Amino acid sequence: VMFALIADEVLHIRVNNKTRQAFADAGGELFTYEKGGKPVELSYLTVPDDAAKHVDEMRPWTDMAIVIANRTQTRKKPRKS
Repeated sequence: VMFALIADEVLHIRVNNKTRQAFADAGGELFTYEKGGKPVELSYLTVPDDAAKHVDEMRPWTDMAIVIANRTQTRKKPRKS
């Protein structure tokens, strides 16, 4: 289950419509990349600076991301072998 990604040495954590605003309010920035010359946005935002520096402050953010990733994984259809 993918709940986070690291790009250019920056940690991004999975969000959904319910948690996106909390991350944005805390200073989170959306992960984007270019494909075919167009920006693509994924549902991953950076964590607050304080959380990135202190494990105890990181836990609530990662806990939310893991719950979201698990829910998303549960909804996906199994891959064919």
